Amino acid sequence: MILKYGRISFDILIKNGEILSINSFTKPLELNEIIESFRNPIMMEELEEVVINSRETLIILPDITRKSGAEKFLPYLINLYEKYNKEFKFIFATGTHRKLTEQEKTEILTEEIYRKYNDKIIDHDCDNMDEHFYFGKTRYNTPILINNAYLKADTIIPIGAVSYHYFAGFGGGRKLIIPGIASRKTALNNHKLVLDAEKKIKNPYATTANLKTNPVHNDIVEAIMIARRNKTFFAINTILDDSNNIIDIICGDLFMS
Repeated sequence: MILKYGRISFDILIKNGEILSINSFTKPLELNEIIESFRNPIMMEELEEVVINSRETLIILPDITRKSGAEKFLPYLINLYEKYNKEFKFIFATGTHRKLTEQEKTEILTEEIYRKYNDKIIDHDCDNMDEHFYFGKTRYNTPILINNAYLKADTIIPIGAVSYHYFAGFGGGRKLIIPGIASRKTALNNHKLVLDAEKKIKNPYATTANLKTNPVHNDIVEAIMIARRNKTFFAINTILDDSNNIIDIICGDLFMS
């Protein structure tokens, strides 16, 4: 059977009620189609204007455990910064995961960008409290401790794939900041919201695809709003197929795209 979902079509093979295979008919986006999305973001000025008006940008990328397809368009993005002679740095949203190897950084950034801008890469360490700035607490009592690189930048570009997350609703976007470049203490306090402390059960609202009443998601959003401090956010959210090709991309305001 063929299932349509927005602009995407899937050929699904079902036997005795069990899904045996899913094939997407959607073709990977060409670079010009991705650039067109940069020029028509949601609730934001276009990417080039964001670059022109920036003082220093922090580009946040997922670590090796999560693909984003960024290697497809990073050369274009960096060319904009070179064109206007603007400052930028990279940081990997490792959260509480281990640091990346040199080979993994090369794979994500592309070999050319890694070789040319190795000095602009920041290794996030969630346990080094000297590397984090305290912005306050959320109503869920989560301390907001984010990497100092975030504090120094006036423009934030999180790049990640939209995917289902088993307790935060969806991955990508705001999760690249918290827990992506936050302290372990921030991450653990946020993740505790998966549990209902009073009933001593898993919180039924901390679940896949729920963003309206999900305490984990709401806590992240509140933390970022507190830590926003007049920063410009240009979120780049991709949707990947099974081969990690970009089949759709949505850009713009962090909470609207």
